[in-house]
Amino acid sequence: MNSFDFFMPTDFIHWHSTTTELNHIEIAKLVEILNEANQFDAILIDGYHFDATYRQQLHNIGVQIIAYDDTNNCSNYHCDVLINANPNSKQLSYDKTAPDAELLLGHQYRLFATEYYAANAQQVTKSNWSDRNCLTLIMGGGDSHSLTLPLLQTLIELDWQDQVPELHVVTTAMHANHAMIHRWCERNRIQDMRIHVHHQMYNLAPLFTSSKLVISGAGGSAYELQMCATPAMLISLADNQIATAIEAKKMGWADCWDWQENPDIAALAKAIRSTWLDEQSLMSKHNKLTFDHKLFAQNNLSDELINILEVCTND
Repeated sequence: MNSFDFFMPTDFIHWHSTTTELNHIEIAKLVEILNEANQFDAILIDGYHFDATYRQQLHNIGVQIIAYDDTNNCSNYHCDVLINANPNSKQLSYDKTAPDAELLLGHQYRLFATEYYAANAQQVTKSNWSDRNCLTLIMGGGDSHSLTLPLLQTLIELDWQDQVPELHVVTTAMHANHAMIHRWCERNRIQDMRIHVHHQMYNLAPLFTSSKLVISGAGGSAYELQMCATPAMLISLADNQIATAIEAKKMGWADCWDWQENPDIAALAKAIRSTWLDEQSLMSKHNKLTFDHKLFAQNNLSDELINILEVCTND
């Protein structure tokens, strides 16, 4: 199963993704047909499994390619524009692997849905801390390490004193055991701890802005949590997440755990309880993302991409 590219209309606002069972040769043929029919202006490729050979196939068709990346693990990206919004992106030597591309590197090129810009503007204007009451768990897009269930089991066994959280769990279709997680939560709802499961929840901004603490993989969700001024405990599950976690810890709004090799469920669960019970510390983390400064202004990335691709076309 290949998660395919994003076909983007001219305004770069409404994105349509297609998941197919086609192999790379068939996908390239599909792109060629759609290109001849003028069905898109550019393709954004986002995925580690799209290797240099496949990217070269698309490049040879003559389509304009935007590569979204975070690790520089490809020998040649064969793209017109390369975007990496991670903190260490400027140190990754893209001049060698994307020598002809316009490089858009750094936090100003982070891509957010409009809901997150709205949430950020609201939090900077007026904190809603007194309304937050949720503890949220989102262990990456697919929970590839299968950490959700054992962590849930450990959390409900802890003594929360008189501050039992309302627990929210986010799963996606990429969770191999999402049905099992849902059944477990149904069976283990107890009077003192309310447990809610959100499956395939595409707009997480309302949940994040109602959360007092979020336990999350240190991927793209970390940036969304910043926008929502939400304290977090970030779990690094892969090399490409370490820089994001380090930046969050340095800024003072998140605690970080490196779980690439030896995850310690019991230790994390106890740390979650300790953090949850420390209201002043959580509020301080929240305030760092609200009153100290406005983290992000809505950028003009759409216009910038259009201008860059128009130049590429004219050349």
